[in-house]
Amino acid sequence: MTATAATRVETPAPPGPAPRAGDPRALLAVAVSGAGLLVQTIGYALGWAGRPYAIAYFYTGLVLIVAPCAWVLIGRSASRAQRLGVGLSLALLLYLSYFLTSPLLATRFDETLHVATLRSVLGGDGVFAANSMLPVSPYYPALELITAAVRWLTGWPVTACEAVVVVVARAGLVLALYLLVERFTRSARAAGVAVLLYCASSQFYFFNAQFAYQTIAITFTLGLIYFVQRAIDAPARWPRGPLAGALAMIIGVTLSHHLTSWLTVAVLWAWALLHRLGEHRLGEHRLGGDRVGGHRRATRIVSAAAVASTVAVGGWTAVVGSRISTYLLPLFSDAQHQLGGVLSGSTNSKKLFVDTSGAQTPPWERVAMFGSMLIWVALVVVAGWSALRGRTLGRSRLVLLPVGVAALYPLLLLARVSPVATNVADRASTFVFFALVLVVAVWAVPHLDRVNRVATVAVTVVLMLGGVILGSGPDWERVPGPYLVGAEQRSVDASSLAAARWAGAHMPAGSAFASDVTLSALIPDYADASPVLAIGGRQNVSDLFFTPNVDGRDLALIRDNGIAFVVVDTRLSMSLPHAGTYFEPNVDNPAGTPARVTAQSLTKFETAPGFVKVLDGPVRIYDVRTILGQPRTYADRASSPVPGSTVGWQLILSTLVVGVALLVLVARRRRPTRPTRPLQLLLGALAIAVVAAAIVVAIVSAHSALFPADHGGEIAVTR
Repeated sequence: MTATAATRVETPAPPGPAPRAGDPRALLAVAVSGAGLLVQTIGYALGWAGRPYAIAYFYTGLVLIVAPCAWVLIGRSASRAQRLGVGLSLALLLYLSYFLTSPLLATRFDETLHVATLRSVLGGDGVFAANSMLPVSPYYPALELITAAVRWLTGWPVTACEAVVVVVARAGLVLALYLLVERFTRSARAAGVAVLLYCASSQFYFFNAQFAYQTIAITFTLGLIYFVQRAIDAPARWPRGPLAGALAMIIGVTLSHHLTSWLTVAVLWAWALLHRLGEHRLGEHRLGGDRVGGHRRATRIVSAAAVASTVAVGGWTAVVGSRISTYLLPLFSDAQHQLGGVLSGSTNSKKLFVDTSGAQTPPWERVAMFGSMLIWVALVVVAGWSALRGRTLGRSRLVLLPVGVAALYPLLLLARVSPVATNVADRASTFVFFALVLVVAVWAVPHLDRVNRVATVAVTVVLMLGGVILGSGPDWERVPGPYLVGAEQRSVDASSLAAARWAGAHMPAGSAFASDVTLSALIPDYADASPVLAIGGRQNVSDLFFTPNVDGRDLALIRDNGIAFVVVDTRLSMSLPHAGTYFEPNVDNPAGTPARVTAQSLTKFETAPGFVKVLDGPVRIYDVRTILGQPRTYADRASSPVPGSTVGWQLILSTLVVGVALLVLVARRRRPTRPTRPLQLLLGALAIAVVAAAIVVAIVSAHSALFPADHGGEIAVTR
């Protein structure tokens, strides 16, 4: 028998080490983190009640959430399952920390825009129904379609369905990140550290916890990379399972988010190119196949995924066409001009540590932000250099991909001198941190046992605090509280909701209205009505709210744009807006500080001919259809506190099915050789109890603040 024809006999691998017993304090850490969430929720309740010190409870609770989990993930005694479990627990507790600031309905600005698209899908208006505030949203409908499917299958309240979708997306993101880092580093400890570090990134706590399309898109992207790597590792030439998973991820990211899908295509082609360049380089490495043959096979699989992604993303971009360019090009153009003006000295840089209204960031928060940024930059430099020298991720050209992406982090910090460029940099940091945490985690793990563990946890807490502060803006973004002018969710209170509910109950379908930014985003969540905006294809009508008296220009704006209702929040004159603008920004100065709106310009409609007040209170609604020569007729619908809150018989049935499924899953995973100890049961019950208590406290306090029993007395419909 020749050597080439001989049957290759595999030598059995030596048995691996016995599974670790694990860290007995892992479940205790999760219980303490749950207690931290309860501390935060007590602060939220104080905020809803208008009492001080809510922010102190927030930060105390945040430290309690992060520090115990960091202690377990950094240590060496935890088992693989414990690291994954604690990492998932940390990610989900941080989501609950964000979600419980408004547990009854989505009130963040970006969230309200997507709720409007979801309402159109659930209401039967179709997937591509117009969204005046975010015209591109209906053409990337994966988030809304998945949420609608959950709603139709379960009958749960819409807010609960939104939360379930975000929770599953976040859990999938953490799972994919953990498994990828573990695959590339051959270390469960490095994977746990990577998850911990990613939780400290500036976008994870706030922006990527929102009910928005990027939240699920990044999960699809990381899932695609995971399935492609699974296909590379599989023995089959074209493994069906991983490739089917990769195809599903391609479809998901294509229909989820524009920028994320384009970045995904770019990463896949860069990955394929580096594999191609590595085909003629011998030697083992960690970021792909084992030798030259592995490179060739990996090149083939990654290239196939890149081609499929290019066809899907390119084809859908062509379908969307001018809608996407109309939305994105002005943003990038503004960012470029502002950044260029700042660098050349012709434009003033962004004012640091102060919002548009003049509210300043506390000094200790500035120190935390700068401290976290300096630590990240130092880690990027040291860990990146170590990777390029072949000390951590092996000697392969593939190392250039994560190191090159991680090296973009300092550049993103420089872009923060411009208001518009700051938004672009913040969005980009989501993707940069995927590579950054891989490079840093594999470098850090060999050094952890030589550094004081308490000091390491303290550094992690600083990174987390800095990331949360940097990514979520001023303190008013983080906790509930009294009404603030132009402050996103802090501008959504009982009066704002009364106006939105009135619109949902009485405005005729298809009505056009003029209002400030907050109510322009909120009212379409309740009513089949659209705000009049330049971004929605009409005019910028903000001048309607600045003139001291109703004049011919105001009447012309109403007639030219078919405005049926004018919605006025009289509290806007209290201060400058905290988030940058009262109304749609002026096209000539999109990021400029607006002129102060006066009380006279907001109350001028009271005595103006043709303006009929149909809702009184801090927020007033005027019917102006007489000016248009139209009859004043009204709908008579049921008013719901929460959009789509009515549930059917599916609620009870689906809840029972989910409960039984969880019990079966737990029973199947239980090992008879490892009986559950009483202490484990106690700690598990304690963790569940404190999280449940936090949810109950948040819901009760939010309901009493947003829906007071006597608020309906402000409604005054005139027929």
